[in-house]
Amino acid sequence: MESTLYGFSKNNFKKFSKKLAVCHFPNGIGSEGENHPAFLSARKGVNSVELTSSQMETISYQFESFGKKVIREHYRDLMRKMCRQSENEIAFSELTEREMDSLFAVDDYPAEHFHFYVDGEDVVITDERLYNALSDLPSKRRDILLMAVCFEQSDAKIAKKLNMVRSTVQNQRTSSLAKLITMMGG
Repeated sequence: MESTLYGFSKNNFKKFSKKLAVCHFPNGIGSEGENHPAFLSARKGVNSVELTSSQMETISYQFESFGKKVIREHYRDLMRKMCRQSENEIAFSELTEREMDSLFAVDDYPAEHFHFYVDGEDVVITDERLYNALSDLPSKRRDILLMAVCFEQSDAKIAKKLNMVRSTVQNQRTSSLAKLITMMGG
């Protein structure tokens, strides 16, 4: 059985290196190397160099040596990379139960969502009791309260949007909030 190096047997590697030498150092034997445009432009004004079989064999061995060095260094790079990764990684089986629990989060989606549209924006209420209490308020008071609480707008800004006096907005906001608190049970 022939020894292999990354899928190349020794004989295949030598054949490959000889073919490569013929391409790069045409000696009249292989026509594909001679007719390659890069070699034609390189040979302008240069006499064809004839290589002897020992020179071809030397080139073949040099290429084989170079190929082995490249493969060896690539292997070493991969090993270094794997060592660096192993320093920063840990197997799931080695994690404690507490560490495993910290690796994920569970989203809790309520069964129902309730919506109010205030100032062109959608306000989502997830508590049914709060939705019912807000629904019992008059729409203008509910809008003032939601703009102040959800959108964090000042009384002056709300008054300007609703064409009201600032003190009226403040009175309606505070009284609506007090009513809402009593409706929800304090």
